[in-house]
Order: sequence, then C-alpha cells, then structure tokens
Amino acid sequence: MSDQETTWAGWQWQGVLSLFSDLLVSNTRPDGMSFATCITANGNASFWERSLELFHEMQRKLRADVVSFSSIINACVLDVENIVYKFFLLKKF
Repeated sequence: MSDQETTWAGWQWQGVLSLFSDLLVSNTRPDGMSFATCITANGNASFWERSLELFHEMQRKLRADVVSFSSIINACVLDVENIVYKFFLLKKF
C-alpha cells in the first residue's frame, strides 16, 4: 500500500467509525449496510480483527447477507495480502 493509500484508508476507517458511533449514540439501529461499511473500512485499514468483531456483533442483531459476507472476506484477504507482501519485501533473494 502506498503512503497515500494508507492515509486514505486510515481516514476512511476513522471517519466511518465516527459516523457509526454517532449512529449508535443517537439510538438508531444500524442496518446491514452500515455494518458492512464499517467492516470494509476496518479491513482497508488492516484492522481485520475489528472487522471480525463487527461482523459477529452484526450477526447478533441482523441476518448476514451476501454484502456482509463479502465485506468480511475481503477484510481478511486484504490483511493476508499485506502480510505476504511484507514477507517478500523483507526476504532477500
């Protein structure tokens, strides 16, 4: 990930979580798209563990659909790709 992408992912993660927090404080029940957006934003910022927490929280309240499953899969895959990429960067050939 480039510095610009990392900065964008970090901002997106913070912005989305801030909006999600505001949603919860206002006693508005988040829908599947709200959860999926948070899961995706966390995944883009390499916070796959938080993505899993949100996915499990969503499953306690809502029925998972194709969008939420896709979001959690992508969040975890992105992190694996980053780990593999960093491994090959550190390995001297």
